[in-house]
Amino acid sequence: MHSKPGLTLKDTKKGLINGNGFTNGRRGLINGNGLTNGLTNGQKGKSWDFGITNGLSHSNGISRIDGKRKRFARALAVLGISLLIFVAIIPPVINMIFPGKEGISIDGDFSDWAGKVKLTDSRTDSVRGGTNIVEYSSDLNDEMLCFYIKTEKFVFSDTAKDGVSAFFIFIDVDSNYETGYLINGLGADYKVELIGWDKSIRAVSLNVWNESRNGYDWNGFVTKGSVSYAAIDREIEVGIPKTLLGLDESKGENKKVVSVIVGYPDNISGGMIDISDVPVSCIGGSVKASVEYPVRGTIDALKENVVLIVRLNAYGSDVRINGFRLHRLGTASASDISQISIYTDNGNYMLDSADVQVGIANQINEIINFDLTTPL
Repeated sequence: MHSKPGLTLKDTKKGLINGNGFTNGRRGLINGNGLTNGLTNGQKGKSWDFGITNGLSHSNGISRIDGKRKRFARALAVLGISLLIFVAIIPPVINMIFPGKEGISIDGDFSDWAGKVKLTDSRTDSVRGGTNIVEYSSDLNDEMLCFYIKTEKFVFSDTAKDGVSAFFIFIDVDSNYETGYLINGLGADYKVELIGWDKSIRAVSLNVWNESRNGYDWNGFVTKGSVSYAAIDREIEVGIPKTLLGLDESKGENKKVVSVIVGYPDNISGGMIDISDVPVSCIGGSVKASVEYPVRGTIDALKENVVLIVRLNAYGSDVRINGFRLHRLGTASASDISQISIYTDNGNYMLDSADVQVGIANQINEIINFDLTTPL
């Protein structure tokens, strides 16, 4: 895959904790955006639960899943082993229009997004069309970081009578998952909230992450300011001043900004939370990494073992990958593992002569870094 260098992929947990809190009704916002451990009491005093605990979770939503990572941790808790990681490169899935020269204006005229790279999102991952993301994009101009969201149905059109729905935009400005709120492999330094019902956005805010908080603490965000937005029919556009995000294009920060968009339906009607299928980058291309853990039980410390399979998909445009970063779990130390290697696989997911080694890990405590000898 080709194009933009320096993209680091990382495996981490997903999860929102403690909810986005409103109390005493839709219109009873407290503390600016009402972060108080869960939306309760409903629009008109009726019982309503927007609480997000230990994962993005409605009853059929996404919650933290530690099982696979725990198996990986057990596999690493042995001495003197040589570990192998396979990488399968999958042809790009491209829905691309070459970017135009004009910047984005947040004015409800969405025609200026016609020349921007847009990513498509599955239509079947949420049954609530008003928060079901079907297309999205991001753009950075001289003044603002901008986002575009298109939904399956009229925005917030199917929110229950006493319910509240939302879109959250999680923004990682430094491409470092060790800083910020942990969401889908990113460390979100900022969060935009778009709260609404009855086909309208009712409250909007920009929130900044408090680094003293636990990475899964939803209430770790504090209000920083407001943003520009427009919503008409099925489309939303949002603009955030670069100054509020600490972005300086001369330092190359625009290449680091990656974001995840979440559509959150009200909890009365039900429906699945819609997390954008792929993180969106303001430089065009994005990569989705999916992992498998082929190890079951105890591995043989006297031979090489394939412990992780990574599949990479490029979206929007080709992407050049120069390195990986993984976070090792378990009781073993870096000195207990003789070597961790990464190979491109020929498709059979077995180590054989057709596989090509493209990197050897540099281990620093529990962090495993790969600087690839041959970029992917």
